[in-house]
Amino acid sequence: MTLLDGRPALEAFAEAAGETPDTFRFEDFMEYMPGVMVDGEPVIRGGSRIFEDGSLQFFITIKEGRRLTVMRAGDIVGCSCEVLAAKKAKLVSISALLAFDCVYRNMILRPKNEIVEYLS
Repeated sequence: MTLLDGRPALEAFAEAAGETPDTFRFEDFMEYMPGVMVDGEPVIRGGSRIFEDGSLQFFITIKEGRRLTVMRAGDIVGCSCEVLAAKKAKLVSISALLAFDCVYRNMILRPKNEIVEYLS
């Protein structure tokens, strides 16, 4: 992505995240995640690279004209437990669970040593 709101993508995204293009680094995508809303639900479009010319690359394509939002991770473990408990209450019991993981979730949880708790 070279432009965002008609401005260099890094400049616009960093500003929306409360940062500057000079100080924004790849690691900042773990705290300030690009995302879109799909059917009222947030969907992360993880940043994968920052180029010297100020353009950005994402792990998943963002269609031109799509509204991009700067999102922040909350309590991933706590939120996951709440969602699972609500589903269990609605279904009465759960006999199996198929969990999909993503690189971003790992990059956020590992430094906090929350991977084991998340998978428990």
